[in-house]
Amino acid sequence: MPLHRVLTSLLFLSIQGCGSADTLPETVPVSGTVTFEGDPVPFGTIALYPLDDDIDNRGRPPMGEISEGAFRLTTFRLNDGAIPGRYKVLVDCHSGGPSPENPRGKTNWIVPERYAVLETSPLEVEITPDGEEIHLEF
Repeated sequence: MPLHRVLTSLLFLSIQGCGSADTLPETVPVSGTVTFEGDPVPFGTIALYPLDDDIDNRGRPPMGEISEGAFRLTTFRLNDGAIPGRYKVLVDCHSGGPSPENPRGKTNWIVPERYAVLETSPLEVEITPDGEEIHLEF
């Protein structure tokens, strides 16, 4: 077999192999609202951490920016949502805190810190294969 055919065949096989390794798990669109004590969370971040062992998010928790209580989740690509399954939910909404200019700056927690820490947040949600509009009220 001529060398160029061997090299072309090897190149084709290596491209096929790379394609399957780069395939990302399927996500479903997820958006929603977050309210704390009846008011929309004004800003911050929402992040979901898997409770199910079979969720292959490749170490990337679905996350989203909160603006006036609304959010849209991203896992692999902008606004792609989350992999279906059960998750622990973290909501981080604070201002201030230590900075290079003010290393002793006090953090002003608008939503209590316990909701932003994996070990203390009581919030959980289940994402179904149909996608979700989530409404978190706490």
